[in-house]
Amino acid sequence: MIPNVLEVSPIVDCDAIPTVLPSCVKRVVEHYNGGLVDCTKLQLFVTPEQEAGHEVSCEVVRWEVKDMGQAGICELMHFFRNQSLIPVPWKDYKAIGFPGTVVEDGKDRRCVLSLCWSGVNWYIGIRLLGYNRSKKYPVAIIGRRD
Repeated sequence: MIPNVLEVSPIVDCDAIPTVLPSCVKRVVEHYNGGLVDCTKLQLFVTPEQEAGHEVSCEVVRWEVKDMGQAGICELMHFFRNQSLIPVPWKDYKAIGFPGTVVEDGKDRRCVLSLCWSGVNWYIGIRLLGYNRSKKYPVAIIGRRD
């Protein structure tokens, strides 16, 4: 008997930009090529300043994690399409930023994508690069590259 359940792979190819973009995205401006990534191994990161209670702009956070393997649109879209892979503790945060991809919104503003929890369901949001993030808004990283 063949089971009627498809197993979702946690592995996603992060070198190619998805051809179908979220409706809030006009175009991709920058994209971090991460190779094959196991989405279940992503880590959340907040800066020391955020941990101390300060807010830090998305742009500054992107620079802080540039050598840590920045998760981007590929990982975000894989999670959004396969929500069973999203770690349950991530629901404790308002939004998880994916700084490996910079996009433009409909008003030509540079933004990063976020996987947001409404308290009921997940949705994709955008944050302007100048938007200040507190520790309730961590970013997803692939992990340090040594």
